[in-house]
Parts: sequence; C-alpha cells; structure tokens
Amino acid sequence: MAACDIVWGNFVGAILSRSLHVQDTIWRNCMSVGEAPDMNDFGQELEHDRISRIANKIATKIAIASNIELLHIGRDNFNIRTIKNRRFTYNDRTGELVLGSNNINISSHSQEWLDSGAQGEINDAVRGWIGFGGNYKDGIIHFAPPEQFHSGYDTLAMFLKHGATKETIVRGFANQGEMTIGEAILGEKPRSIAAKESPVEIKISVLGDASQSLARMLRHIQKLGNMGHSFEIVVDPRNSDYKKTFGFDGDGSDKIQEILVDGKPVPKAS
Repeated sequence: MAACDIVWGNFVGAILSRSLHVQDTIWRNCMSVGEAPDMNDFGQELEHDRISRIANKIATKIAIASNIELLHIGRDNFNIRTIKNRRFTYNDRTGELVLGSNNINISSHSQEWLDSGAQGEINDAVRGWIGFGGNYKDGIIHFAPPEQFHSGYDTLAMFLKHGATKETIVRGFANQGEMTIGEAILGEKPRSIAAKESPVEIKISVLGDASQSLARMLRHIQKLGNMGHSFEIVVDPRNSDYKKTFGFDGDGSDKIQEILVDGKPVPKAS
C-alpha cells in the first residue's frame, strides 16, 4: 500500500467534515509530495518511517491550508485589529482578500491564493503583511513588493473600513518611506515616524573628497532603509582580513532622519 493511501485513510474522518475544496487540497498535497495514491499497489507495505515522513509533509500542508481565510469584501465582516502578523493578498477587481500564514518560511502569497480557492488572478492582486500589537499598537501594513499610489490606495482604503486607522503605519507605498495612512491617503501633513523618538546625532569630521563619497553612501543607505528595506553593508568584501558586515534594520526601527554636510542637506540619491 502506498504511503499516501494510508495517510489518506487516516484523514477520512476529517475529510467527511470538511469542504470539497479542502478535500481537493489534501489530494493535491499528496501529489505535491510525490506520493499520489497508488490504487494498484495495495499488496505492498511501506516502512513506518517513510509513512510518518510523508504524513508529516501532508499534515504541514493541511495545517497551512486550514489557516488560510478567503474573505469577500462587501459581504464578509472582519476586523484586522485581531491580526497579530499575517500575509495578505487582495484583488480589488474581484473583492477577494486572502489572509494567510504568519510564517515567512512556509508557503507564499501565490500558493495561499491558489489554496484558498480565490477566483481572481494573482497577478492583479496586491500583496504584503499586516499586523497589530507590540510596537505597532495602531497596526502596520507592509506592501511586499512595494505598490504604486493607485493600486496601494484602494487596499489602504479597504483596510480603513475594517479596523485600520489614520495612525496605522504604512511601508512600501508610492516610493515613499514609512508613513501613516493619514499621511498616505487622507491628506494629513507628512511627519517623520522617527520624529516621535529622540534622534541620536553623530558628528563626523573628514578631510579631502571623503565628505562627498561618504555623504552619497549615507544618503543611499537612508533612501533604502527609510523605505522599510533591511539589508547588509559589507566593507572591503574582497579582503577576508578586513571584511566586515553591518546590518541595517530598515524593516524595523532603523531610520536616518537627516544628513548634513557643513550644515546643508545632502541632495537626494538618484
């Protein structure tokens, strides 16, 4: 008996109480791990560890599928303030919103869209992460990949109707840095998120042309980091004796508020 036949039998009780879509998900998951039920091989017994391994694979996929929610905007009521941290995929054309896993290491936006049974095209959908709590009591909406104004606007307007507020933080929107929904689409005067904290000033004195190259480097770090992008900065990568790596948590709290050279702002990075 093929391993998936045995696993399939163990899920019969669950299958009877679940939707046809979940039944189909289980069957496709058997296929995805390379163990489609073999109806011609009932005479063979497989070793216990292989059965367990395949069962675990399928159980993991079923657990992910069971955490996926497909909501229809305008028909289903929900409050995003109950979400601690989850993927979201939203198709404004069909009004379909898929809320997925909170684990970046398993599944994906496109896989969750497929498993949810959504009818719209994934290529028409806006994707990202959303969550409330911890350092983000008013919530955070992070578009990933970043969205332009019009596509992101409709998504933010939708979230405003379902629990987000003008103080909810937005990242990856319209080529701007971190901002609030109020600043993004409600016409509020822009204010620096970092200004709510006490900035730390660092003074650097340089000689020669180093001021210009250092200023350009810092301005580029500012541009990427303030967009909500985390990355590593590697010094002298070709020399193992002097190579040093530094992290910049733009996705978290790291922000460069201002760069001045002789009291004058550094021009924006191209």
